[in-house]
This record gives sequence, C-alpha cells and structure tokens, in this order.
Amino acid sequence: MQGISYYDILGVDPSVDADGIKVAFRNVARHCHPDRNPGDPEAELRFKAAAEAYRVLSHPERRRQYDLLGLRPAGSRFGDGAVPAEWHVGHFVKKVADAATRGLKAKRGQDLRRVVQLTFAEARWGHEVVLTLPRRPHGSHAASAPLQDRQLAFAIPGGVADAELLRWRGMGEPGRHGGPAGDLLVTVRVASHPLLRVEGEDVVGDLPLTLGERLTGIETDVPTLRGSARVTLRGGVRPGEVVVLEGEGGYDRRGRRSRLVYRVVASEPVALPAALVAELSAWEARVAAAGGFPDKAQWERRVAGGPSDER
Repeated sequence: MQGISYYDILGVDPSVDADGIKVAFRNVARHCHPDRNPGDPEAELRFKAAAEAYRVLSHPERRRQYDLLGLRPAGSRFGDGAVPAEWHVGHFVKKVADAATRGLKAKRGQDLRRVVQLTFAEARWGHEVVLTLPRRPHGSHAASAPLQDRQLAFAIPGGVADAELLRWRGMGEPGRHGGPAGDLLVTVRVASHPLLRVEGEDVVGDLPLTLGERLTGIETDVPTLRGSARVTLRGGVRPGEVVVLEGEGGYDRRGRRSRLVYRVVASEPVALPAALVAELSAWEARVAAAGGFPDKAQWERRVAGGPSDER
C-alpha cells in the first residue's frame, strides 16, 4: 500500500489513542462490510485493508514497530500495489476517512503554557522573545515518534505588567479529528528596577537633592530606560516638584508613549557635628533676617496672632 498508511486507511491522526483506533475501525467496517456491499470487490478490499490496519494498530508492540520503522509485520495480507492507484490520490482516503471520522468527536488541542522573564526596560519598550515549543510530527508513521521542537519568535507588547497573561490563539497543540488547535498562554514576569517604578501610565523615580542643591539649582544626569539624560533644575526648587521627560517612559498599556517623571525629594543631613550645627543655626538666622524664609515667618505670625500677608 505504497503512499497510504494504516492511519490513512482508518481516517485517524497518528496521535490517536487505542480507543480512537477501535472506534474508527468499527465505523469503516460498518461502512465497507461485504454484507452491506454485495458484489462490490472494492468495498471488500477496503474492508480487508481496514481489518489489517486495525490488527496492527490495536496491538501496542506491532504499532510501535510500524510507527518507528514503517514496516508491515509478517503475515500482512497486502503487499505494495495491492490497493488501486487511484485510491492514493483521494478516492480511497475520502470514502474511508469520511466514514471513520463520522463517529469521532472533534477535539480541541491542549493549551501550551510558558513563562518569560523581562527586565523593567524590556517590559516598558516591548521585547521579542524566542520560545521553544513542541511539535507533533505529521506524517504516515509519526504517532510514537518523539516530539520535535520548533523555535518561534513572539513580540511582547510594551507596557506589559508583571504577572500579566498573554494569549496567542491557535499556537498550542494541534486538535484531533478536525478540532481547532489550542492556544499558547504566556505569563510575563517583570524584574523590578532599582530606581524606577510604574505609577498609573507614567514611570516615576525619586530625585534626592540636598539643601544647597535645591537653593542654588543643579544640572545633573538622571537614569532613563535607555541610558541617561541631562536635566537642569533652577534654584529654589522644592520637594515634590517634578522633572518630566516626555516619551522616555516606554509605552503604556494602550500603546502610547509615556512619560518618565522624576520627583524631587529632600536629602537631609543626619548626625551633624556640633560645630556644623552651630554654623547652620547662625546661617539660618542671617537668612531669616534677610526675609529668606517667608513661609516660616508667616506661620510664626499666625501662631502669635499677628497680621499675615493675606488680604
């Protein structure tokens, strides 16, 4: 039966289990039995071919040898060329497979699950990952053959969150008996960043400045998701004020470029020596006398019940 396999004769996929083999044979036998087709030598030959296929595929050891070597066991009643040539191009397969699969329920393929690890920057900008997925070999004698691996590239969209589940439909295990393929489900794990975090649609970081830097202003480099950027802060900047770098936060969940925002925080000294504390107190007194702390002066006037600057 050169060009056609026992699985083709029964109209089943090479991955079918023993129960599926039995159901398929019963359907073919019922359709092609000589008692239902008197005087039809073609139906009789199809019935004998199905019986031979069932004899081999229903026996675990004979099926294993057939799958691995493609050999018909001793005692095979059909040699090469015993089946009419036109059957090889669809006539035989169509009649027998249609009869066989009428009793088999289409079954969806299993989902495949994978986990991918991304850096913080990769999750914000998007990243292509290559996944190794098992592939069930297709062909006449592949049921017991080992699974083959295939490597496929998948684009992880920018703005993906940690533990988010992505789905690629139809990329899982193939279905059976005409059923659809399963899906590929990918769980994304995103590493934390030492300086940056996501708040809403923005990427946010803290920018610690000393008192002197806040008073006099500063020009400094700040980390970005793709390197660094130079920012300039004016003198008199206060904690809570922000520096915004438009478009440097990668992409948000809707695919739009997002902001990288640095928020100024006060970097306060601790455990000052007594001499420096004295110098600082004297300096503050001189600044206060020059009107350098207007908020503090207004607060003190209100506490004392005196007039304020408000009208």
